[in-house]
Amino acid sequence: MVGEEEEPDWMTPYKNFLTQGVLPSHDNEVRCLKWKANYYIILDGELLKRGLIASLLKCLNNQQTDYVIRELHEGICALYIGGRSLATKVTLLTLQRDVDDARSLQTFRAPLLTISIV
Repeated sequence: MVGEEEEPDWMTPYKNFLTQGVLPSHDNEVRCLKWKANYYIILDGELLKRGLIASLLKCLNNQQTDYVIRELHEGICALYIGGRSLATKVTLLTLQRDVDDARSLQTFRAPLLTISIV
């Protein structure tokens, strides 16, 4: 909704710092925020974290987190599975799409080094 203020949550300091340059008042919090903010970006108004497995991970607020966990346990993964298996299933949902995107980028890319037999 336009003009509606978001309820402050864990993402608020990151969003404020990345969009407006606003820093917390305490020195330790400033240093910690600057260091951790390197792993976050804002794209189309959403906070995303650069991940190791997936390229960008969407950051969720408390309501979104509750919904996703409920869907995973009651919907997609109705039977009980361990945490590692659950995380693997979640990441595998988008992994194939990411692989296809990477293949298409590598197909038309110029070689990094000139290979010479001589």
